[in-house]
Amino acid sequence: KITVPMVKETAVVASVVTLSGAFLVFNQVFILTNGGPGQASEVLGTQLYHSAFVNGDMGYASTIANIIFVITLILSI
Repeated sequence: KITVPMVKETAVVASVVTLSGAFLVFNQVFILTNGGPGQASEVLGTQLYHSAFVNGDMGYASTIANIIFVITLILSI
């Protein structure tokens, strides 16, 4: 019989991979909606792109990049 403690490690690994992959969905959002109507589908990656290359605000974009790095580092640890 399979119980919850037996699948705990698998569930943790699957959730870490899924959550870290959620920060890498730039291509789909950018190609399909480019942030959506009224920035409804904006994610951190597209916000980073818009602030860096559209608005020219490199300081804010590097802050977003550091936040993405810290979040994925915490999730992977």
